[in-house]
Amino acid sequence: MATKKNVALSIVTGGLVLLISLVFGPASTLAAISLTDAWGDSLGQSEFTDILYLDVREESTDLVFRIDFADISFGVNGAILLDTDGDLTTGGGSSGEVTEASIQFTVARFGIWTAAFYPSEGSPQDIGGEIIGNQFVVYLPISLLPNGTERLRLALLTANDFACDGRDRVPDSGYVVFESGEVSTLSENGNLAQVSALSDPEGDTTSPVDLRGINLEDDGDYVRIRIHYHHGIQPADMDRVGLGFVSIDADGDILTGFQNAMGTFPTFGIDAYLYATLFPQSVGGSEEIELWIQDPADPAEVARVVVGGFTSDSWFERGTDWLEAVIPAVTLPTISANAVVRVNAMVAETGQWDDFPETGGLSVADGTIIPFLSCTGAESGTTDPAGDSYGLGNDNDDFVGMTACPYEEGILLAVRYADLDFFQGEAMTSIHFDVDQDRTTGEETTYASGAMTLGVEKTMVYQLSSTSGGTPVTFVSANGTSTAAGAGGGTGGTPSFLSILVDGSTGVEARGINALFTMNFYTETVYITIPDRLLGNTGGMDLHALSMSTGVGVPVFSDEIPESTLYSVESTNAGGSDDGSQDGSQDGSDDDQQNTQTDGDSDSDSGGGGGCFLASCFFEARI
Repeated sequence: MATKKNVALSIVTGGLVLLISLVFGPASTLAAISLTDAWGDSLGQSEFTDILYLDVREESTDLVFRIDFADISFGVNGAILLDTDGDLTTGGGSSGEVTEASIQFTVARFGIWTAAFYPSEGSPQDIGGEIIGNQFVVYLPISLLPNGTERLRLALLTANDFACDGRDRVPDSGYVVFESGEVSTLSENGNLAQVSALSDPEGDTTSPVDLRGINLEDDGDYVRIRIHYHHGIQPADMDRVGLGFVSIDADGDILTGFQNAMGTFPTFGIDAYLYATLFPQSVGGSEEIELWIQDPADPAEVARVVVGGFTSDSWFERGTDWLEAVIPAVTLPTISANAVVRVNAMVAETGQWDDFPETGGLSVADGTIIPFLSCTGAESGTTDPAGDSYGLGNDNDDFVGMTACPYEEGILLAVRYADLDFFQGEAMTSIHFDVDQDRTTGEETTYASGAMTLGVEKTMVYQLSSTSGGTPVTFVSANGTSTAAGAGGGTGGTPSFLSILVDGSTGVEARGINALFTMNFYTETVYITIPDRLLGNTGGMDLHALSMSTGVGVPVFSDEIPESTLYSVESTNAGGSDDGSQDGSQDGSDDDQQNTQTDGDSDSDSGGGGGCFLASCFFEARI
């Protein structure tokens, strides 16, 4: 691998003894490192996964890995992570891989084993190995490493199974550099964000979802997320499957998230979403945790990471009354000083729910609560008759009203339907924005009735679909509280939400905007947050919406709102009207273009949390 002088070095760091010897071969210099790991430091002190010694040597054409265990007789699963580009901040071919390559192996009883080399690109390849007592030896042909591999870093992880039971790691943190033997970490870079808040009231719900709070700590190498409960969550403590969710808005910006973190109007854009399932003793007493993040290789896609998977270098632990996930910092978006977190817990079967904080998001910088968005000025609205849709109003196509109000950075818009249906509502809605209120600019777009013309700069298109692609949107249950509906796309025909921003009214897609929508099937309303900077708005806008039914395979016009008048709204940046009314004199007659004022009893100014998570809850909620 490299040419070195003879050297022998011994380093003692926190119980890890590192011995490095570089040995001359007959024709070239061959490198070797040896690491001794503390006895009994595996999770749960499992002797079957407890690594005692790792020796790596360059021998002729192979890298040879010799791993000594306390006892290998009952088998072990493991992976050797190989950082081949000398940069710990880069990873493999997907967000679930933190290094460019890995060796994955399984040792079973009676001397049965498998080992394979997994590159970031291309197919895995079986490699050689052998069992010698309690030692497992793996032979990696150097030719399989990418061309230009230098400053190779590596780490070894083992466990009883692929759910982290009995986990051990060498080194305990970071990666050992093969050429020098030094242990490299990222923690020296700082970024020490952390928050601890354990103030959620006890008894506001019942076991197994009575939250106490959350701890989040970023030490530069790993982000530790611990959910605390007021009660035990061991398998024997639970009689139903419990779900836990942690939403992380890493930069405090709703426009960078792939879904929102609840609230009537979306307020926080989720950049990373932790989804935990706790099974009671009656169904095995296990636990599963998944992480959903935007795929760094394709920002338009949401990537799934199985927490505890070896190549993700992540793990979790279920304590007496807490659940902790530990995730490499390089896997997550950078947690900035503007980051916000929320934690939720529920039992889908009974609808039990708890969240913290209840009225907003928890600031990672100082632990204060950042409230959900609400109106900072008066609402204005327009109505449409129920039952006038050509789509017969049975698939989210029949409008009955739109209301809007300003907030500090834009507009909060509520679109109401005669019937907003979760399973059969496949109609598309398009909301046209004449951002500069000038029909001579933008794309000329005429109402279906022919009564009005707008110059449309941007269009929001959204649809609740029963296909498996897309990300389920936040939705709301019968008690009027909202629930983040998971991340990463529906499966098996589960309804999912798709939304895009389009240039003009028929132009190309500008970007995905799922985080800006919340669907409330109890109030038959879609709530939309529209930041001014998204549309380049500097004050007022003219809005028009139409629905298109898709049951016949081709979108067909169903309804529009308004049908013959101009609907104008103002943002806070306009600094104008206090009463929310617009005379619309820019684009037509005074008689036809007055806004219809609402009576102010809209629920759009409230934040929410809790409610149903699974689709079946909605049938119960609407009976």
